[in-house]
Amino acid sequence: MSTRARVISLLASTAVTAALLAGCSSATGGGATDDSGAAAKDEVAQLALKEFAPVTLDTMNDPRVVGVWPFQDGYVALVEQTGTAHGEPLTMRWAYEYRHSGDAWTRGNYNEVDKDAGAETTPHRAACYTVADSQEEQDSCKTLTD
Repeated sequence: MSTRARVISLLASTAVTAALLAGCSSATGGGATDDSGAAAKDEVAQLALKEFAPVTLDTMNDPRVVGVWPFQDGYVALVEQTGTAHGEPLTMRWAYEYRHSGDAWTRGNYNEVDKDAGAETTPHRAACYTVADSQEEQDSCKTLTD
């Protein structure tokens, strides 16, 4: 093979590799998909904070979003508020499901997260269980790790 043929072959294989890598990054959430996903998560986080009814007993910290994760065809957000009430530590956690509908987000299921749901160690799983409607949805929560 001549030097020119080797250079052309090398350039062609480099172009193919670059195209494959670009396709992989989009398929795994890279590129523009990341930006729209991050924007959606930010929007859902703000909506969940607005929905959360903070407690104003004793010394309570401002509510915060623990995380926002994909759920079914939308997202689930976990909001937490910690502090003390009547001298005792208090932690409140609520999970909110949001689905995109037209140009807006619609709140689906929401509920207080059970104290025994393991939100300290697996907040994604706890939030998933909280908003899951069916046995199938609950089964999908079992495999989640944080």
